[in-house]
Amino acid sequence: MSQPHSLLRRGTRVALAVCAVALVGGRPVAAQPLADSPRDHLPTVWTDSDVRVRARRSAFRVRRAEHALRVAQAGRVFGDLPRVGNPTVGVIALPGLPNYGALTYAVSLGLPIDLAGVGRARSREAEAGVGVGTARLDAERAAAEAEARAAWVSVGVARSLEAIQRSRLASALEAEGRIEARLAAGESTALDRAMVQRERAAAEADVARAVRLGREAADALRMALDLPGRSPIEVAPIGAPSRPTADTIARAARAAGSRRGEVRAAQAVGLEASARGVRQGREAVAPLTVGLEGQQVAVGPQETASSLGLSLRWELPFVRRAQGERAVSSAEASAARADARILQRVVSREVEAAGARLESALEELDVLEQRALPAAANLEQQTTVTWTAGNLEWFRVQEARRERLELAARALEVLREAWLARIELDRASGAEQ
Repeated sequence: MSQPHSLLRRGTRVALAVCAVALVGGRPVAAQPLADSPRDHLPTVWTDSDVRVRARRSAFRVRRAEHALRVAQAGRVFGDLPRVGNPTVGVIALPGLPNYGALTYAVSLGLPIDLAGVGRARSREAEAGVGVGTARLDAERAAAEAEARAAWVSVGVARSLEAIQRSRLASALEAEGRIEARLAAGESTALDRAMVQRERAAAEADVARAVRLGREAADALRMALDLPGRSPIEVAPIGAPSRPTADTIARAARAAGSRRGEVRAAQAVGLEASARGVRQGREAVAPLTVGLEGQQVAVGPQETASSLGLSLRWELPFVRRAQGERAVSSAEASAARADARILQRVVSREVEAAGARLESALEELDVLEQRALPAAANLEQQTTVTWTAGNLEWFRVQEARRERLELAARALEVLREAWLARIELDRASGAEQ
């Protein structure tokens, strides 16, 4: 009787060794996080290119998207998992009654094996998730860049507007001094004083508004670029944005569907949903369990018999095949593909609309800079010469100067609108994505 017992023990050791090899055979894999980029040296004067580079790397929304991408990349570990699962152990002990010597026991060791390729399906689903995360990161970078550039333009425009309003205030103070002198000489009236005081107060209010707008724009730029609070903000002089041709806009509208991160993200979501449906279908196929069975049975009052063999267990996928989960995944994939087709049309129209706004703003800016402002400056000069000759009241000079400054302020607002349209055109066309 010792030989069957020895055979049973030897078979048990072999089964345990096989299970141990299966458990340690897959090399341990850990997701490797991307290192955060160190803070680089900040420029003294921010240019458009400086703002774009900083926003695409350091904006809050970009870093959140980068962390979401790292989570998706961690799913690649599924591709390195072994095809075998956790071993199963079973023990059966049946004491004899009333004869306790008729003890029967059995030991089983099982090892499930993935026959349907669930691991590969999970790996493909994870890769599709990485594609979604990458496309969304591109979209967030483009949005962060547009947000930062808009704040940069607002800072430059607000500070130029502040300079214009301070010139208007200086002119109002000069007029007030002249009226006070004429009033002391009896050559003016209290009505004249009230008029120049109103002009000065309005100019002071406009200066305060320009200062407020500049501070708000600077705070928005710091937030968009993740800069320390109250850090000094100096921006380069802002000229008119470049004017694209109609052919350039048409080509950008056609190519936007393949460049925009939002469209590629919707397409990747569809691929991820399809891969998820495949994975759910394969998970419905139970693994094949290969077992090593050992049994000792009492065949007499003082006699036992031992046996050792193999077993196979497999759940037949006839009823439950993840029909509900796969139907939902299929619907999600169809919805994502439809969403991608809709977005392709939307982004094309966004490019065309942004191009039209840019063209209109640049046309208005050309009229202001080439005709309206020179005419206003000439009127101011002529009224000043006429006033110097004693043939005109000072209020006419003051009015001409105010009109010129108002046109200059309007030109700045139109310049800002042109830049916002240019920024929207770059974002909508998927430039540098």
